[in-house]
Amino acid sequence: MTLPLKTTLLAALLLPVVAAAQRPPDSQPARRESFSERYGVISERNIFLRDRSRRSFGRGEPDSRPPSFSPPRQAEQMFVLTGVVLEEGEFRAYFENTDSASILKLRVGDPIARGMISQIEIDAIEYEHAGQLTWIDVGRNLIGAQVSPTTVGSSLTESSSTSQPSSPLPNPNDPNLSIEEKMKLRRMQELNKK
Repeated sequence: MTLPLKTTLLAALLLPVVAAAQRPPDSQPARRESFSERYGVISERNIFLRDRSRRSFGRGEPDSRPPSFSPPRQAEQMFVLTGVVLEEGEFRAYFENTDSASILKLRVGDPIARGMISQIEIDAIEYEHAGQLTWIDVGRNLIGAQVSPTTVGSSLTESSSTSQPSSPLPNPNDPNLSIEEKMKLRRMQELNKK
């Protein structure tokens, strides 16, 4: 190989290296993605969470949570009419306080929340507050809004289910139990622990 040919070949090989060295360096080097940037979609839409409506947050990001601004609940929102019973010749209304999970048994004229009960019928009560009368059906709070059945009477159903089972319990030592019977036994054991 001749000297001019060697020089041309060497120049062709070194030209990209020299050009890269003369180019100004990038102002920011390539950065790595954080865990939340890389896997955020998976953690936000986790199929294994019971309540997928809540957003889960990645590790090490306690400050990235959005502030929760829930308006304070009115006293009327805390009390749910769970039932009406005829006792000793008069109707009594049973309310569940959803904040403390306690049950109140009230008669006509008894105070509740910011008002009082003015009338009780077999399936509803009349609630008086600031001169305004509102009929409240069973399963609704004192504002009149329907409350989900999972919160209404939860302590009542648990206490009644522990004292009187709806069907006879199967033998826990029976090896031929169905899945449904095993689940009933497990639920009864959980309720009896409380």
